[in-house]
Amino acid sequence: MVIRASSESFEVMTSRVTLGLMCQPGALENFFTRTGQLSRSLGFLARTLISYPESTQGFRTNEDTVYTPVALRRFNRRIKEIMALWPDLVSGAALSPICIPLSGDAKDKFLEYCNEIEPQLLTGNRYQDHRDVASKIADNAARIAGLFHFLEYGGNDSIGLGSMLQAIDVTRWYLNESLRLLDGHDISADQSASSKLEAYLIRYKREHKADNMPLRILLQKGPKSLRKKKLLLPEIEKLKQRNLVQYIGNTVFFNPSWK
Repeated sequence: MVIRASSESFEVMTSRVTLGLMCQPGALENFFTRTGQLSRSLGFLARTLISYPESTQGFRTNEDTVYTPVALRRFNRRIKEIMALWPDLVSGAALSPICIPLSGDAKDKFLEYCNEIEPQLLTGNRYQDHRDVASKIADNAARIAGLFHFLEYGGNDSIGLGSMLQAIDVTRWYLNESLRLLDGHDISADQSASSKLEAYLIRYKREHKADNMPLRILLQKGPKSLRKKKLLLPEIEKLKQRNLVQYIGNTVFFNPSWK
């Protein structure tokens, strides 16, 4: 129900909303600073697909080439064809969306993806501090698979394994982007400094296949609340006492058995 103060109110049936937002890093930093843990507890970030690209300044070169957007033209043509179907999706004042089922192979892969993510939500595992985002990522994969299928084949048949595999690849990328963004800000609810540091080091170890990390990287890119040496070193000492790391010469060395 949309209630108007100066005109007649009205009700929107079976509504759908797609939202795309872009902002400068400074604006996002200010948002996190002002809202703190509220930005996570509201659940908004968990329901978005986040992209957090690094700056390419200093690496951009000018070349005398002609850009021919062949793929983009094909995409735009297909979108126009889909938009022409709009009258068939509307019944009176309400949407009448079609339901596209998963094929057997696609459903098996979807369930496999769900079961891959779920154990990682446990304390001590990769997504322990990102349960809000990770717990919804498989559902997002199913939605994206539906979009990929409809873009290519329309509403006919069921969603195939190829579309599901592509969607899973896309959501893995978005999940890693979310972790990269959120780990750099002190906005995780009820998360101790030690667990923040541990989660950051585990992810760094896995992503870079590294056996050590220079202290300067932690001070520059680690958990925001630990970017001062006097705050960071006591937390490293706690991990050292648990035999997870060694700290030698401004370098953190990972215990090979630490997964």
